[in-house]
Amino acid sequence: MKTQLNRVAVFVGLSLVCVLGLGAYLYRAKTSGVALSSDVLVASAPKQGQIFFRYTGVDDNYGKLAVVDSGDLRTPRFVAGFSCEAVHFAAGSGICLSADRGSITTYAAQIFDASFASRFTLPLRGGPSRTRVSPDGKLAAFTVFLTGHGYTSLDFTTETILLETASGNVLANLEDFQVTRDGQPFFAPDFNFWGVTFTPDSRRFYCTLSSNQKHYLVQGDIAARTASVIHENVECPSVSPDGMRVAYKKRFLVDGRRFWRLHVLNLESKGETPLGEKRSVDDQIEWFDNEHVLYAVSDNPEGSSATTNVWKADAADQLPPELFIPKAYSPAVVR
Repeated sequence: MKTQLNRVAVFVGLSLVCVLGLGAYLYRAKTSGVALSSDVLVASAPKQGQIFFRYTGVDDNYGKLAVVDSGDLRTPRFVAGFSCEAVHFAAGSGICLSADRGSITTYAAQIFDASFASRFTLPLRGGPSRTRVSPDGKLAAFTVFLTGHGYTSLDFTTETILLETASGNVLANLEDFQVTRDGQPFFAPDFNFWGVTFTPDSRRFYCTLSSNQKHYLVQGDIAARTASVIHENVECPSVSPDGMRVAYKKRFLVDGRRFWRLHVLNLESKGETPLGEKRSVDDQIEWFDNEHVLYAVSDNPEGSSATTNVWKADAADQLPPELFIPKAYSPAVVR
C-alpha cells in the first residue's frame, strides 16, 4: 500500500511539473507575439504561398531559416541545420548565406534543394549582404562586402557572383561584364555591383551599379555578359513577378544623414511611385505578388536592434503599410 502511495505521489509531482512547464511555454509564446513550434521542418516540397525568411527573435532560434504558411503568419517552423544571414528560394532551389563566428569569422553560401538537402557549400570572401535565386531555380546570385559592413559607408567594396544551383559552378563576377551608358562604354575603377534580381525568364537581371557616389540601375544579359544603365538613384532593385516594374530603395540626404525611401519604377514609362512607407528602409524588397511588396524594418529604427520585422506595402501606394511577419528578415515567397 505504501509503495502504491509513493507511486501516486511521484506521478502527481511529475504531472504538476509538466503542467507548469506547458504554462510557461504558452506564456512565452503569447508574450513574444510569435507561436513557438518544432525546430525541424518536415522534409517535404515547399508549397505555393509559403514564405521563407531568417528568424530574428532574440531566443534560441535566432538566425535560423524559418517558414510560415500564408494563412498562419505567426507560427514559424524552423529548418534544422540552416542558420542564415540572408536567404532566398525559388523553383526547388534555395540559398542560405551564413556566418560562422568562431575565433576567426568565416562565411559561406549553402545551396539546398526542395527537401532541404544541401547540394554544396561555397566559401565566401566577405560578409553576406544580398542574395536571390532565379525564377526557374537554375541560377543564384549573391553579394558580399569585401571591405566595409554596410551601404551607408563611403569606402565599402562589394563582390557579386552568379552561379549555377545544380553544380555550384561560378558563371561570372559582375565586375567582368561590359557596361554601357547612353550607348557608350562605361567603366571606372570604383565600380561596385550589388542586389541582383532576375527577370521572369531567368535570362536577364537587374542590379545596382555604384560609381563616384552615384547609384545606377543596370539591366544585364547573362549569356552576353553585358549590362546597360537604364535609370539613376536605384539601390537593391527587385523585379515584379510580371516583369513590368522594379521596386527599390532610393537614397536621400536628410539633415546630413542618409535616408532611403521605397519606390517602384515602371520599366516602360520610367515613371516612379514613392511608397507609403515613411521610415528609412535598408533592404532589398521581395514582391509578395504583383500588387504588394515585402521588406524588413528594424524593431528600433532609431537605434541598434537585433530584431527586424517584415512589413507589407501596396506597390501602388493606395494603402498604408502593415506588419506582415514579426521577427523576420529576408523573406522569399514560394510561387
